[in-house]
Amino acid sequence: MAIPPAASRHVSWTLAAALASGLWALPLPATDSSPRTLVSGDINGDGKIDLTDPISLLAWLFASGPPPVTMDCGMDIPSRRNGDADGNSRIAVTDAVYLLTSLFRGGSPPVPIPCSPPMVHKTEIVNSTLFIVDGLGGSITSLTPPDTLIYDSATGAPINSTDGHQLTLAEFVKVRGSASVGCTSEGTHAVLELSGLVPGGLYTMWLVTFEPPGFNVAGFDAVIGNGALGYRDGSTDWFRADENGVGRFSALNLPGPLSVKGTIAKCWLQEEFEVHLVGAYHLNGKTYGGKPGPLGAYVIQFGFAFEK
Repeated sequence: MAIPPAASRHVSWTLAAALASGLWALPLPATDSSPRTLVSGDINGDGKIDLTDPISLLAWLFASGPPPVTMDCGMDIPSRRNGDADGNSRIAVTDAVYLLTSLFRGGSPPVPIPCSPPMVHKTEIVNSTLFIVDGLGGSITSLTPPDTLIYDSATGAPINSTDGHQLTLAEFVKVRGSASVGCTSEGTHAVLELSGLVPGGLYTMWLVTFEPPGFNVAGFDAVIGNGALGYRDGSTDWFRADENGVGRFSALNLPGPLSVKGTIAKCWLQEEFEVHLVGAYHLNGKTYGGKPGPLGAYVIQFGFAFEK
């Protein structure tokens, strides 16, 4: 949506006033209660759309605030993440501008977010040790002691927790959880429930697709696609574990090109031979949009496999 110059100035003044008055530090809903909303554009889940919603969205984008609450469709698992106010399939500062224009300049209301149907397929987590080594550069095996300090196989750098201590093998492989996936009228919706993560750790989620005969037979030679889980620009592919190492992730993948290579089908449960959902722990606390980042910035910690 094109914003007229006058509206742009009004938006700028509104943001400046909000920042000056301390609205940036507004109390937001606690994430441990998994708040939901019935209203598209209700970013903070208080049941209405007002100035606090664009401020909450900006706080998430730029100040490590809580993510936008998800849409409640009357199901056990809600639909995709709220926040795409302008309906362009990505969440960015333009959505905050859209909300402000809607509130103060008579702009269009937030684009409705359709609900997903119930989940149709669920699988349990697989811990990955393919990308870590011990202090001598040796591969991790079933005989490796649990108290072994671990290192990144690509760079040899130690893999540290958010408090600075180096992770042991036992800490790295204690992630537990499940992934529920269902096909919608728009694409494929995935919901992850996780525990045992690095406390406060920053994670991104990725799709990896395989052609026959699949990973168990051909390994990485069968990979035909790779990209962010969620919007292609990576704006919805990340989450942060809480202080207890618990995390929840929900994202919708639209059909078409993936952010790194290849394409993804609309309903990949039925149309792709094999798909893995892969979780990366970011060692430097940074994400890189639609790309995982440089070597040494992240390490693959867990995954979920879906086969046709």
